[in-house]
Formats: sequence, C-alpha cells, structure tokens
Amino acid sequence: MSKIGITKEPAEWVEKFVSALPKEEWEDYILNLKSSGEFSQLTISPLVERIEEQMRINDEKKKNQNGDQRSKEEKASKVGESVKNASVRSQCSKAKFSRIEEGVSPSQTML
Repeated sequence: MSKIGITKEPAEWVEKFVSALPKEEWEDYILNLKSSGEFSQLTISPLVERIEEQMRINDEKKKNQNGDQRSKEEKASKVGESVKNASVRSQCSKAKFSRIEEGVSPSQTML
C-alpha cells in the first residue's frame, strides 16, 4: 500500500483489525481492552498476540465446560442405573415375599 501512496497510522490498522473480528465472540473482550486504556497504545502485533492468548483461554474454558457436562451426564446415568437397579431389587423382593406368603418355600422360588 505504501508503494501507491496509501499510509495508515498503527492505530488505524488496529481499529481495522478489531472491526474485522466477529462481534458476538470478541465484543466484550475488545470493550474491556478499550476501557483499560491499553488499547490506544497497542500496535497490530501485540494486539494479535493478545487475541491469540484470549483464544487459548476461550478454548480451555470450552474444554472444561464440555468435560463438566460429560461428567454431569455420566453421574446422571449412574444415578439412573442405581435407581433402576434398586427398583428391580425391590420388585424381586416383593415377588419373593409374596410367594413366601403364598406358602412357596424360598428354595422353590429359585426353580
């Protein structure tokens, strides 16, 4: 661009770069950066480094959330199995006791 006489100040490059980021994903981060006062002194390279670092942080958060979700699902599944097993045991016990009340011996219930 400089070959054809177009020059931009570093702050302009930073603004252009920031405006190209997906708003829904980066708006809060950029607003926080701007409000901290550091934004006005950033050049493009340090800004890219900060964005990359934030991307790593976001990825870690997503991994942790996915892991937490899987853990919750596994616990719910185990609880469901325990409830199911307890229900089956309860039904077996009821059947066994009702057969005993009918006069059938426990050894005959195994047949």
